[in-house]
Amino acid sequence: MLYVYVLTGIAGIIVLRFVYLIVKRLALIGKIKNICKKNGSSFKKLSPTVKSVFLRGKSIDFCIDEKVYVKILAVPTKKCRCHFETDKVEIYKTANQQFLVNKQSPGANITSVKTEKKVRTYGFSFEGFDKLPDGATKVIMFYPAPNEISAADAKYELLGNGDTLHGDVLLFDKNHFLSFIENI
Repeated sequence: MLYVYVLTGIAGIIVLRFVYLIVKRLALIGKIKNICKKNGSSFKKLSPTVKSVFLRGKSIDFCIDEKVYVKILAVPTKKCRCHFETDKVEIYKTANQQFLVNKQSPGANITSVKTEKKVRTYGFSFEGFDKLPDGATKVIMFYPAPNEISAADAKYELLGNGDTLHGDVLLFDKNHFLSFIENI
């Protein structure tokens, strides 16, 4: 009987995580709609609101004023690095490990080592961005945002808010994207 309770608890935790992401996504879309309403901008949903929680990076999620097109990329945890290849996103889980170097010393030295482990690979498509009209702003918004973002075309350099990917796709987290659309 204990096994049933343990399995039910584990299943409940997994379901609650997705419910949490869905509720957060609905709150985010509500904030974006409110900002668009204040600015007098139009908001158009192009795919179901919670689709990108489960199918990451397959379609454009919404557009603002028919000139800003946004894909939302949900990552499993904030303690990760997203690495963009040409047609996929690799997720590396990062962790800082601390080691005591000299136990005998009164002021023991502690050193920290950053480790990474590849945990997932998502197929990611830029094909929706290819069909957009000229002058359209292409945006990938991370929600929740990872600690680091890198790309193969940027020679494995770390990317941040407002940086471009593949020359014309802007990268943002939630807060920077909200301030970006306030100024449209």
